[in-house]
Amino acid sequence: MIDVALATCKALPEPDPDRELLLHALQKAGLRAEWLAWDDPSAPFTDARLTVLRSTWNYIADRDAFLAWADALGYRLANPPPIVRWNTHKRYLKELAEAGIPTVPTVLVPKGAGAALGDLMRKKQWFSAVAKPAIGAGSFHTKRVSSSDADAAWFAQELAERDMLLQPYVPAVESSGERAIVYIEGAVTHAVRKSPRFSGNDERTEPVPVADDERALAERAMSYVMRALPGGALLYGRCDLIRDESGALQVMELELTEPSLFFEHSPQALARFVEGVQRRLALIR
Repeated sequence: MIDVALATCKALPEPDPDRELLLHALQKAGLRAEWLAWDDPSAPFTDARLTVLRSTWNYIADRDAFLAWADALGYRLANPPPIVRWNTHKRYLKELAEAGIPTVPTVLVPKGAGAALGDLMRKKQWFSAVAKPAIGAGSFHTKRVSSSDADAAWFAQELAERDMLLQPYVPAVESSGERAIVYIEGAVTHAVRKSPRFSGNDERTEPVPVADDERALAERAMSYVMRALPGGALLYGRCDLIRDESGALQVMELELTEPSLFFEHSPQALARFVEGVQRRLALIR
């Protein structure tokens, strides 16, 4: 039997920098760990005591199938299915805002709504914005837009195929940068600064200290999830933050399904992750 199945996909859209570090750490701890593709019907997930979601980055092509696969694993999946369902559609950003958690202003535009990009931006008084799919990973179809005819045509084409989000462009992504705050087994462990990323761009990161207000907001967002959703404690998560023009922090995304965790920047976080896996295995009969 496999102790830990690390869930990936058959064809990774980009390299996973955590892959070898995590597998080695689990095996060093005496666990039988294997990478298995969620979209491979022959993958023996039923033989695994615990499945941990990692680089399942192609789920955006068929979220329904991915959720059905997750549901079948039940609470032998970390993070568990109710959290995965909630987190894989970015309408959760509006829920966070409604709960009083500072969040980048977000307009959710349903598929087929026929809303004009220029009208949406004028209503919000946004001169520059970022448009992205509500079900997306990485930089998939993410674009900085204006109210130009070309961007309006692109946005209309996207809306014909999928739910979309529209957010104001935050200039701090080019200066202080987006902060990815990593949360492992109940604690903030480390952070990286991420460069702006749009469709076709590679992700560039560098380690940075965690500021007190960044830690507080990340912990607040994670605590909300654990109070509001069934599933118990999170094994892992990542809270991506940005500062608005006044310097106030806002949540850009809350990644609880398959985020990179940048283990190369924090051996302590990797060790804590392995310990969290061991604790969960001890509870499984």
